[in-house]
Amino acid sequence: YTVAVGAGGLAGAAANGTGGTGGITTFACVASCTGGALTVTANGGLGGVSITTGTSVLSSMGGAGAGVSTNGDVNANGASGEYALRFSASTGQAGNGAPSAFSGGAKGSNAAGVGSTSIGYGGGGAGAASISTAANAGGVGAPGVLIIWEFR
Repeated sequence: YTVAVGAGGLAGAAANGTGGTGGITTFACVASCTGGALTVTANGGLGGVSITTGTSVLSSMGGAGAGVSTNGDVNANGASGEYALRFSASTGQAGNGAPSAFSGGAKGSNAAGVGSTSIGYGGGGAGAASISTAANAGGVGAPGVLIIWEFR
């Protein structure tokens, strides 16, 4: 067997940085497995984009959810991160990270600061809030997980 667990997406750079894409988790079974060779793949989601400095109301989409997984017992798309909002030059709301089947995403804040890091498998990191202050980086996403059920 060959196993790879995807890393969480990296934090976006401070000052208009896009969040990192989550890694791909795979489980590959060699030809000697019952049913032949097979690779199960779970994709990582995309990082969210930033909102530029300004004074008008504006929103920014959260990172897109991962594409559909393949060859697993359950194959599904990943959830998207939540959007961020700028209400004025001094008020806004950072986006929440994407949730996973194992965890909610990290929560965005309306106070200036770096984004929260996700703590549950597959959850996305929150966006940062930079409200009339220096730029801040978003939070880091959590790594993937691989659960293997063995029956005899």
